[in-house]
Amino acid sequence: MSRKVIFSDSGPIISLACINYLYILEVLFDQIYIPKAVWNESTKNERFSDSITISDFFIERILAIKSTNQLIAFMDLGESEAVILYNEIECEYW
Repeated sequence: MSRKVIFSDSGPIISLACINYLYILEVLFDQIYIPKAVWNESTKNERFSDSITISDFFIERILAIKSTNQLIAFMDLGESEAVILYNEIECEYW
């Protein structure tokens, strides 16, 4: 069984990048996904030195939601997209 993970917030991604531990995700999980909104949040500040590292690590792992985001009224964009993707691709962790 494939172990999938999806991120609900940019905070853990930025934290792992800051300590050069993004690679640990590949050790722990077979498949890693990130919602487009979380990727945008994590890489929007080009002056942040780790934004390039984050961009390079996740560029092939970005997924867009297929359904309408009706959760945006209750949580921020990245978190709401993560919840929707969690359901769309049947993740085990998030």
